[in-house]
Formats: sequence, structure tokens, C-alpha cells
Amino acid sequence: MTTPAQAELHRGGCLCLEHELRITGRCLVEDLGMPADTSFEDALGHPIVQALKGKRLTDTGSGKTVGPEAGENTLFRLAIGDDHRGATWFDANNRVVWLCAYGWHRSGEHDDAFRHFHRLIANNEIYPAQDDYRRLLLDRKRRFVELVLRHARTAREEAMGSPRTIIGVQLGHPLDRHIYVRLVADIVGGITEISIAFKPTRLSQPEIMFIIRSFVPEPEVMEWDVTDSLAGAALRPGEIAFQLLTSAGPSRTL
Repeated sequence: MTTPAQAELHRGGCLCLEHELRITGRCLVEDLGMPADTSFEDALGHPIVQALKGKRLTDTGSGKTVGPEAGENTLFRLAIGDDHRGATWFDANNRVVWLCAYGWHRSGEHDDAFRHFHRLIANNEIYPAQDDYRRLLLDRKRRFVELVLRHARTAREEAMGSPRTIIGVQLGHPLDRHIYVRLVADIVGGITEISIAFKPTRLSQPEIMFIIRSFVPEPEVMEWDVTDSLAGAALRPGEIAFQLLTSAGPSRTL
């Protein structure tokens, strides 16, 4: 079965198995010197973002704190090397670990990272702002469609590499909407045939059509028909199945 990567990048986030990693807009602009809409992938060139991905992948926050412990609002230190320091906060309600601040560690200096962090705390500027949550919600709104397309195309290539072998793929990510699909591919007389099966639970008719279409990249012309088996085997309870062709045929065209 093809499963989501332990750390999958999507727009402004890094998707872990049970939470998401993000960077506040203030931190991106003022501390890292990047545009507020920088993708997580592009921000990974910075050492502190590499540390965020490496150390907060499974640990949402532990160890030394930035400022005193504050219950669910506790900020934790993030460090890499001798100089790079960050402050992270786990927003449990939204399942996000935010990189809230970054600085260069020079003990005793006016611009030392921890002095910077404490100024942000005192000014009530260290936690995510309303615009950060707007971007979070927008990314999550787009995520199902964009990840389904990404995962379906990867699964198609895997299936094409192992003709007549049923493989499974999870489309989407466990943090949000996702669906499990079984598929098998074959090439017969120059015609590519892909059969897919899945349970349409909580899927609208347009969403079912979208799942079908996601396995055939543009600009290929796809024709499809309903089938009652997958590679000659009976469907599992609750599944529906479709046969997709990438050449002309007496079926319905999407």
C-alpha cells in the first residue's frame, strides 16, 4: 500500500502523522527575511526550519521553555548548532506546531535571540496572528484536491510499473479528508486500462467523478465505465469500481 510520507510538504505546511508544522507570517518576514506566503518547502533552506522539521516531527514540544511554563500556551526552545534558536508553540486545538520566532544566539548582546523572544512575549506579538489562521484554513481547504491529484498520479505510475497487480493508495492526508483506493493497471494493444475501486462514503457525485479523473493526467482523454470487479476479483463490501481507458471506446467520456 502506498501511504502518505511521514512528513509531506504542502503549501505553507509540513504534514506529520498527527499534526502540522507551520511558520508564522511575522517570523517569516521579520526573523527569516522571507515573504509571508513562502511555502514550507522554500523555507527549508534555513537551518531553523530544518530543525523544526527534524525535531517537531513527532515531538510537539518538550525540554527547555522560552519564558516560564504557561500551560497550553507554553513556548519551547528550538536549537540547531551553536547559534540558531527558535521558539515553538503547539496549538492543540488546530493540531499545529508553529515556529513563532527565530534569532541568532549571542549571550549578553542586545539582539540575542532570547532577548528578542522576551520582547515579543511582552508585546503580545509572538503567537500566530489572525492572518496566519486565514492562511491555515485556506491551505486546508485546498489540500484534499491537491493531494488527491498528487497521490493519484504517483499511484498510477506505480501501478503502470507493476501491470495486473492490485495496489492500494491513500489519497489525501490523515490530518484532513482522505480516501483509500485500490487500483490495477494494464496495457492492452497500446490502450492503457486502469481499474479503481473505493468506498464512496461521504463523497458527493462530483467528488466521485473527481476521484476517477485524478488517475488520468491532462491532456489525456479518458473514457470510463462502471465495473463489478477489480482484476477479476470480487469487490469488497461497500466498494464501487470503474474501468478507465485512455483511448476512444463505447463508454462515457469525462
